[in-house]
Amino acid sequence: MRKRTIALILVLACLLPLAAARPAAAEAEGPYYIMVNRAANTVTVYTADGAGAFTVPVRAMICSTGRAGHATPLGDYAVQPIKKEWCLMYDGTYAQYTTAFNGDILFHSICYWAPNPAWMIADEYNLLGSVASLGCVRLQTADAKWIYDNCAPGTGVRVYDDAENPGPLGKPGTLVGHITPELDNGWDPTDPRPENPWNPLLAADFYLDTPEVNLYAGESLPLQWHFEPAEAALVPSWTSADPAVAVVQNGAVVCMGAGSTTVTGRAGLREVQCAVTVSGELLPLDDAAPGAWYYNDVRYVYDLGLMSGTGERRFAPDEPVSRAAALQVLYQLRPAGGEAAVSPAVAWYAPAAAWARRFGLSDALWEDGGMDEPVSRAELAVLMLRAERSVLRRQPQIAGDLSGFADAEGLGGDAAEALRWAVGRNIMQGSPEGLLDPDGALNRAQFAALLHRWLGA
Repeated sequence: MRKRTIALILVLACLLPLAAARPAAAEAEGPYYIMVNRAANTVTVYTADGAGAFTVPVRAMICSTGRAGHATPLGDYAVQPIKKEWCLMYDGTYAQYTTAFNGDILFHSICYWAPNPAWMIADEYNLLGSVASLGCVRLQTADAKWIYDNCAPGTGVRVYDDAENPGPLGKPGTLVGHITPELDNGWDPTDPRPENPWNPLLAADFYLDTPEVNLYAGESLPLQWHFEPAEAALVPSWTSADPAVAVVQNGAVVCMGAGSTTVTGRAGLREVQCAVTVSGELLPLDDAAPGAWYYNDVRYVYDLGLMSGTGERRFAPDEPVSRAAALQVLYQLRPAGGEAAVSPAVAWYAPAAAWARRFGLSDALWEDGGMDEPVSRAELAVLMLRAERSVLRRQPQIAGDLSGFADAEGLGGDAAEALRWAVGRNIMQGSPEGLLDPDGALNRAQFAALLHRWLGA
């Protein structure tokens, strides 16, 4: 398989003479009319109804229109009598099946390094569906060839904007969701030539391991799929019949609201479906995004009353957790009658601090004060281990091994014991770089995750 380093060379003017005239839409000829939704990067082809009006959609195509500063011109145009099977671009690249419709603005395939179907620029194929060109309308090869073969000169073309509605047939995906470097063989997967090396891969059987799921609003679940033969390794594109119930993001079902829907995955020539049933409601927190890695953790602490929003429907997942806030959360674990008496007119966290001292959670931990300082991971581990013993009345096992963490060397005393317990219980986990970061601060999302692993196990 040939490997190439691909620069993003965006082309889009062909060495063609400008047309002398632009037919109006009312003068369109032939059986088809082409609508280019610039805002949705979708092309929909219509044919005429019984009254002769172009109202019957027959084909939808994903495309790339002009990027910022090079927007595809809006307006009504017509296919010109200028077509080329291979067209040389101004920058020296080539495109297949070019069809002019507005001077040097064309419908055409993704660009190639040479007039050879095995030299496609894969990075540009992966941009289909977003703005990317210098004004032309880029298409998959099969779609460019369809217009080239079926839309005669005079065929009407309208370029318009409607970001909310891609068209009556929707916005299709590419035949291959993403061409990885490993799969890049230089060919457009849709090229109809029989020697296209994609042909056997696109015919691979496509299976979904979980054809039916029941989830709660806000939850996400990675979809597991496989191909036979396995070397197909295609990247599916996903659509949902009802995005208000569930969508698919980065290969995972993300639940948006109660109801039932079907998500469909397409890879090559195959498709699979997953029935999704969603119950419950989203959290009343606008900045806790459904499907976020911490969403279930936030729901857990929110439902238990351990953590709530910070006002105005915000959870503030990225804000740091102070020592005072950490004590206040653990204060929610106190048994009935466990409140500590404090004098009036004291700090908001005074009851929690007095309770923590009473139960031996924070004695000598912060003798120098600094309650507004961020709590560190080691400090939080000490607090949780002490609460495990004196508040939850459990006998913890100190079984974790810190030897695999380069930054845990030299730790001793309470911090080492607490971190060994937290690692052994899988409450705290190291980074991919093998660091435990005992002195690192925690944000609210991370704090919620640690509480969930600790109390929800």
